[in-house]
Amino acid sequence: MVFTSKRKFTFNSASVNVDALSGDESRIDFVIGIRISDALIALRARDVSRIKACASDVKRLAAKVGIPEDDLSSLDGIVRSVQKEDWGNVLMELGMVQQEILAKVDKEEDRTRGMFIAAGTWLQGTRYASDLILQNMEKVDLSNWLRAAVWVSMLGDEMRKGDPVVLANPVIKAALDTLDQIKPLIDIKRDENIPKDKIQKIFDLATESINTALKVKG
Repeated sequence: MVFTSKRKFTFNSASVNVDALSGDESRIDFVIGIRISDALIALRARDVSRIKACASDVKRLAAKVGIPEDDLSSLDGIVRSVQKEDWGNVLMELGMVQQEILAKVDKEEDRTRGMFIAAGTWLQGTRYASDLILQNMEKVDLSNWLRAAVWVSMLGDEMRKGDPVVLANPVIKAALDTLDQIKPLIDIKRDENIPKDKIQKIFDLATESINTALKVKG
């Protein structure tokens, strides 16, 4: 199923103003996760220009947190695979890029930076998924797709192991607050569905968190 939406997403354009994004590395980590999620959706839509834009943005964002381009060899593989329209390999290379970044930011005693990336990826993906569900609920109820309370709980627990100063960052604080609010909404049984009003709330909460991360100071 190809993702379609009538909504306008803040971070769903062909390119973003990476240079205008500032802040500490925790915020940039979170935004890297957002852009990885955008790339996955662009892949689903076979949107060549957007996939390339996402790859470029991830490279530039990674440089902002001290990850040199040479350490992200899979990014070039993404571009080559897109040009060949080898979509299966694009997906594999995207996974490799994420692993290459995590290998650089995660430490044996501290996985919080990797969790910030994961949070950005998950919350942006949840925006797309909840929008897709809302747009198609009259035809088919796919709300059970969002059932992931255990994962959200684990993600929040790992993030909270970080430095208190980092956790006070408005972007990270907003993300944690959002995860806490979304968790009970998706804590359902395997055979249960989520009401439309709660799916709308999930979408709105995730959107607010993403917008906090992407807000550029004037």
